[in-house]
Amino acid sequence: MARHLSKGTSRTDLVVASHNKESVELALGLKRQIGLNSGVGELTYAQLMGMADELSLGLLSEKSDDEEIKVYKYAVWGTTQECVKYLVRRAEENKDAVGRTTENRAACMKEIWRRMRFAKA
Repeated sequence: MARHLSKGTSRTDLVVASHNKESVELALGLKRQIGLNSGVGELTYAQLMGMADELSLGLLSEKSDDEEIKVYKYAVWGTTQECVKYLVRRAEENKDAVGRTTENRAACMKEIWRRMRFAKA
């Protein structure tokens, strides 16, 4: 989506909707390299709820204090038959997600401990 900021200029926002770790890291590296949030456009990430949570948590926990990172999780909505078909397709497309189970568990535990420490402060 391009938004017009003033006459003759526009800005392009980008949503990286991926469960692929390399794609997410590449987008973040490019954002940091060209300063995507500094007038050029906004970069956000989106993933299916329950998939690639370690990527989402990693993006949020490893950001610098002055860096804004937005991650959206989307939920499947519809009849059971529609949802199951959709989720099976996503699982087939993301077979590498099974290999990230250990990473996901470690990231979730790290986030739980971070929140517990934050709550005490």
